[in-house]
Amino acid sequence: MVDSNWESIKARVSIGDLVRVQVTERKPFGLLVVFDGHAGVIERIGLTKDGYSLDEFGVGSTTDATVIGFRDWSKQIELRLPTRVVTNG
Repeated sequence: MVDSNWESIKARVSIGDLVRVQVTERKPFGLLVVFDGHAGVIERIGLTKDGYSLDEFGVGSTTDATVIGFRDWSKQIELRLPTRVVTNG
């Protein structure tokens, strides 16, 4: 059976789109988030690589994230935060 809501979100959102997400859970592997009524995930390895710490994000906090893929098996959208620019001085 095809999940029409999942297919609908995939039709509306494209890889590379910037979306506003809200953190719903913090897990050892990363953040579970929601946007536009749909589940997403930001993996911890991506957070660390892009200059963030899992501890920076509490449940209920919001941030912008970029769509990087779709997990059909779990009906989650894969997301990534913008890379932080680190300046010295």
